[in-house]
Parts: sequence; C-alpha cells; structure tokens
Amino acid sequence: MKINDNIYLRNIEDKEIDYKMLYKWCSNPKVYKYFEQRILSYEEIMDKYKKRISSDCLIKTKIIMYKTIPIGLVQYYEMNYEDKSYFDLNKYDKVFSIDIFIGEDTYHNLGIGSTIINYISDYLLNDCEIVALAPESDNVNAIKCYQKCGFKIVKKYDYLDSLGNKTINTLMIKQ
Repeated sequence: MKINDNIYLRNIEDKEIDYKMLYKWCSNPKVYKYFEQRILSYEEIMDKYKKRISSDCLIKTKIIMYKTIPIGLVQYYEMNYEDKSYFDLNKYDKVFSIDIFIGEDTYHNLGIGSTIINYISDYLLNDCEIVALAPESDNVNAIKCYQKCGFKIVKKYDYLDSLGNKTINTLMIKQ
C-alpha cells in the first residue's frame, strides 16, 4: 500500500528477519510503554504476529517502510461489540480502530505517523462511520498527532491495559 513517494506499507512476512525486527521494536521502552506494556519474548512476538499474516485475520497488520527501511508497524481492525459498548459507540454500525508505532527512534517527529494515520483513517472512512482511537492519556505525542489528523477528543475513560493495570485513556474519533 503506497502512501506517498517515501512511505509505503507492506505485509508482515513469515520470516525470521521480520520477527527479529518486531522483537527489537517491541523491546524499545518508547514502544512497549504504550503498545504492549511489557517486553514480549521473541516466542511471544512470533506467536502474536504469525497469526496476523493470514488474509483471514481481522487485524490487518503492516510494516511501515520509509523508502527501503522498515521503521514501524500499523494495524487496523473493526471494533467488536464489547469495545464499542465500553466506549459508548454502539450507535455506530461499523467502527474501526488503528494502532501505530514508529520503532526506529531516528524516524520519530518527522510527520511519518501523521501521514499514515491520515491515509489509513481516510481509507477506512470509506467503509465505516467513524474511526476511534484510545491512546493512554499521558501519551501526549500520540494525542497531538491524532488531533493533527482531524481526530477529536470525546472523553477520558478508565481502562485496563493488556496486563490488567489501570490506565486512563482518551477516546478520540474522526468522522
């Protein structure tokens, strides 16, 4: 999926090089603080992302490429009934969500994340009513990026991260 002359998204491949790269990124404190909440083992990374390779997988997961360099990950998916209920979004038929991280620190703050979020959210809005994001409220850089892309803050929610730790997340939507 070509975003512009410098950025494109490619599928994850069932290759050791991709799993090692994902492991490296997910071991970066700037990534796992908000994405996994802990360092996953190499085996956990393989298990998690191997499932995402299938075209049948509901979570579409892509490697972010800057020119020829893999720099991060983006995934998008339709929110299930439980998540829509939690965020009071059941009035919408179809709601998609996006997760993104730039795993290579030298590519932070270059506008790459906002370029991708804009492109994917506009793409998804062709097939749904809203795109919803729920970053942790202290993830100021992400919230600023999403606002730059046209997402509006709806409200803050108490939330449990993947480890069961209580966090406060900011629901943001784009229509």
